[in-house]
Amino acid sequence: MKLKFLFLFILLLLTRPGFSTDITINGTSINFSDNKSNSIDVNENWRFAIGDNLDWAKPGFDHSKWDTVYFPFTIESLIPFHYTGNVWFRSTFQISKNEVGKPLAFIIKQFGASEIYIDGKLIQRFGKVGNSINTEESFNPNYNPSSFVIDSIGTHIIVIRYSNHQISTNKLETEAEAFDLQIATMNEAVSIYKFSDFKESVLKAIGIGGFLSLGLMNFILFLFYKREKANLFYSLFSIAIAISFSLQAIGYNSNSAAASVILDQLNTCFVLISSFFLVALVFSFIYEKTPKRLWIILALTIVGLVLVPLNFEMASAFSIVLNLYCVIDIIVIVIKAYFKRYDPTRKKRKRLLIILTSLGILACLGLFIHKMISIVIFIILVLIIIVPVAGLIFIVPIYMTIRHAKSFAVTNKSLEDQLIQVKELSAKAIEQEQEKKKILETQNERLEHMVTERTSELAQKNNEIKDSINYAKRIQNAILVSTEEISESLKECFILFKPKDIVSGDFYFFAKKETSVLIAAADCTGHGVPGALMSMIGTEKLITASIESTNPSIILNILNKGIKSSLRQSDQEGSTRDGMDIALTSINLETKQVIYAGANRPIWIIRKGSNNVEEIKATKKAIGGFTSDDQYFDSHEIKFSSGDTFYLFTDGFADQFGHTGKKLMTRRFRELLIEIQHMSMPQQEIYLNEFIENWKRGVEQIDDILVIGVRL
Repeated sequence: MKLKFLFLFILLLLTRPGFSTDITINGTSINFSDNKSNSIDVNENWRFAIGDNLDWAKPGFDHSKWDTVYFPFTIESLIPFHYTGNVWFRSTFQISKNEVGKPLAFIIKQFGASEIYIDGKLIQRFGKVGNSINTEESFNPNYNPSSFVIDSIGTHIIVIRYSNHQISTNKLETEAEAFDLQIATMNEAVSIYKFSDFKESVLKAIGIGGFLSLGLMNFILFLFYKREKANLFYSLFSIAIAISFSLQAIGYNSNSAAASVILDQLNTCFVLISSFFLVALVFSFIYEKTPKRLWIILALTIVGLVLVPLNFEMASAFSIVLNLYCVIDIIVIVIKAYFKRYDPTRKKRKRLLIILTSLGILACLGLFIHKMISIVIFIILVLIIIVPVAGLIFIVPIYMTIRHAKSFAVTNKSLEDQLIQVKELSAKAIEQEQEKKKILETQNERLEHMVTERTSELAQKNNEIKDSINYAKRIQNAILVSTEEISESLKECFILFKPKDIVSGDFYFFAKKETSVLIAAADCTGHGVPGALMSMIGTEKLITASIESTNPSIILNILNKGIKSSLRQSDQEGSTRDGMDIALTSINLETKQVIYAGANRPIWIIRKGSNNVEEIKATKKAIGGFTSDDQYFDSHEIKFSSGDTFYLFTDGFADQFGHTGKKLMTRRFRELLIEIQHMSMPQQEIYLNEFIENWKRGVEQIDDILVIGVRL
């Protein structure tokens, strides 16, 4: 912070009145120079008057009461005198014997229109002087020499009639000089113009081409590597500088005062923008985390941009102060970063502070003691302050180039080292893989032998298990009543029985007692061997219960008690919860009366000639498991007519998944039974079997399937 205040103090000393020269830093004009010297000795005490009167051009006119102004003057210097757009200037100049009859030249830069009189005679017009913005035609010669000849030696009176309504009427103040006049010999004027034109053209071309190329290059680098924000900041900074150079080049070749003012405004905007991105660039180098003052600088930059169209004079001053702060801030943080890294004892920092303080004190003393001393000190300060500031925009490209080169070199070296490591690791990996391959080949031979032996053993065991299950199937089939025996009592009947595995958890039951028959469809817990064991127990208990009674409700109650007793089921923890769902009917063959009782399985009835399915729902309790010992199962007496059909079934048919991945579902099963009512019962069995096989079409059967159909 001390370094920043010191820099600002020195700059304020250099910018005090009476000590000036024109130096451009980062596109911003800063006044640092004395009045320009002319080849022809013109009296620097110009007299001026506000208004417009052609009598003021006469040689004998007394202008002693006019105010004084020094060239080059600015509009700001005339505003305190209530400048209204028209003004006259009078002064004198000396012509020596050697200059009589030789071509002389005016070197003029202006932002309005002017007429030049010498000894009362109109010599030259630049634009058209008018009394309003409508009658005025502004023209800027831009230091292009305009020749004239003086025929006599001695003192001559020069009078300038000038108007600038573009600025005075529209308040378009500009920090550029409103009017500048020099008189020189033609040869010297041409030399000055050619040098100025060459300097402007070459510098602007270098500035535009160089910074635009750097900006585009770094923007492309940012697109490929967005993590590096410095490339983005530098590309925007370079593009803003290139635009600033372009605007200056256009302004240099423009003869329009209004255009020059607009170009100055745009140039100020891009100078503000470039300063912000330059600070952001340097901050990205120095700080890992963006400091808060960068956002403050951004806010101030936006304020400056807003001020440009509102009040250009204030915006220009604001831009100069903000740009100076940015430059000083950059210099200070760079110096701090340097000494923080390379000067842990702070000796160099103290030494620099002493030198700068001493130079500041010497500058103050020199300014009050002798002008020559101040000039010497000024040169020293230019070398240590102004030159670094002016060269900052050129130092940054060099630094960025070195930074990119170093980054690429480090990256390439790192890649080379990594490539060598990868090759070494690859060689080791290949060697290890070869060793592993040998080991695996040996192990594979042993494993193949072991697998062969184990496979043979498993095949033998599997065959033994399969033989046992097949034998169990023979036992289960032996317990089940044959369909031929059932057909002797029920002429129109079919039983579609499709176990999921070799043995089944679903089973059907049939018993005949005098003029009545019992038929049931049961679904035990599980399938395969566990389900088959349950079906064996269920069949044995049904046989016992059917001897005691022919009433389905009573039989189911006895069956429930028998299952719970056989499996020792109770409310205690650890007892089994296995059981079964069942639909049981008792059919009187003479009266065709049917008594039905069910545990979680319904009976479906389709009357002859009907397209509806009547469903009698079962008691919502299972056999065994959590069901109470004294559970009552509802009994239903159903009167059938000749040709009526009923169906008993388990859930396997409706729950089967098809090749499309969807279940068949109960609704589709119901519709299927209605569709086949015109078929005989054996035909229905064949149709249902073909349908379910086509429905599965390669999909595994998920449960045992049992469907019983009886037509009375």
